[in-house]
Amino acid sequence: MKRDLRLRDHQALANALKNHKQVLLLYIAENSLVEEPHFSMRHLDFIKQSLVDLNKQLEVFNTRIFALEGEVIPL
Repeated sequence: MKRDLRLRDHQALANALKNHKQVLLLYIAENSLVEEPHFSMRHLDFIKQSLVDLNKQLEVFNTRIFALEGEVIPL
């Protein structure tokens, strides 16, 4: 879910579901984002509220977004 915190019009999610793939909805709060010069606490508040809202939408599907804190390791 990196920087695309929506369920509708989400291309990667739509492709996975269209192809009947199992999906793990995952958000990793990267500590390095806080160190970026354009980052503010308003960004963090927006992300937190977005995850809460998305999880409410997902309740009808008996699933949720798993949120973790850490760093994404590039492949």
